[in-house]
Amino acid sequence: MPTLQLRLSSIFRLVTAFNTTNGPLYEVTLWAYVVIVGHWITDWLTYNAVTGDIAVYRSIIIDVGGLLWMASMWSFYTV
Repeated sequence: MPTLQLRLSSIFRLVTAFNTTNGPLYEVTLWAYVVIVGHWITDWLTYNAVTGDIAVYRSIIIDVGGLLWMASMWSFYTV
């Protein structure tokens, strides 16, 4: 079952996808990405709770990619 962080992060991403020019919402979603990437990396490296499944690696790649994309597009969307 998905954790609370995963659920909140997905809700923020969905709402922000339709409101990209809303600066505070964009920032909250960016921080949600930071939290979820931190969650994955902590589970993987610290607790060894994440197995070497392709689905896990795919999620990490997508979340890191989304975090980098949102950070690089900050000035474009929040002007």
